[in-house]
Amino acid sequence: GFCGHMCDLTCYGCDGDDCGEANDAGDGCSKTPCQEVGGKDDWIADGYCDTINNNEICGYYDGGDCCPSTCIDEQYLCENNLEGWFECAYCEDPNAEECQEESECYECGDGICNCDETYDNCPSDCLDIGECAEGYILNCSEEPETECCPEDWVGDGACDDEQQTWGCDLTCYSLNNSLLCLIDENGQVGDLLECPENASPDNGDCEQNQRRINTKFSKENKKEIFFEQQQKIETLYPQNDFIKPKKIN
Repeated sequence: GFCGHMCDLTCYGCDGDDCGEANDAGDGCSKTPCQEVGGKDDWIADGYCDTINNNEICGYYDGGDCCPSTCIDEQYLCENNLEGWFECAYCEDPNAEECQEESECYECGDGICNCDETYDNCPSDCLDIGECAEGYILNCSEEPETECCPEDWVGDGACDDEQQTWGCDLTCYSLNNSLLCLIDENGQVGDLLECPENASPDNGDCEQNQRRINTKFSKENKKEIFFEQQQKIETLYPQNDFIKPKKIN
């Protein structure tokens, strides 16, 4: 009943239909338009702003969940939404009240990249493609689940490898005397100093398959940053303070 837990089993009939409907060949998943762009249909219009659904395709901006004026309490209460939600930080719906010219939220220079703002029309609020906010680094994956990842996840004891279990691949990074460095010469991940030859991917977090990777984590630290998904995980698994719950479908 769960979609993936440290493993990608979608080649087996879409993980036995746990990750959606199997495709006709039985070796993968048949995706909806929302899934094709990285979203989750089950999370649309549930009262919680899922940034992976905050686009026109996934229920037209997560079914209204990402703007205070359009969010409706359902499985979750809108008032318990993402940090910054009440400041319109996640409102992208051009038809929402927050994105009208008379709204206080619709202002270039307020430090929030929302509504129809982009780097091209509001560089003071929005990052350019390939840029990350302070404290974040680019995902090493050529097919990233999220573009930018917390810098302090490198060497934190949890394996962030190519599987992107936590949503990030950090295997092109390591630490050199506590300073972040780059293992390969992939110019897409920034202008960091090159690591020593013996540097371990993700600073060794993935060595020996790291089956103990989550014993030090609780729902109070690293993975509450793992997108908006963490609050949902805590709601369904309130007792799992020391292990990573399975990702929910």
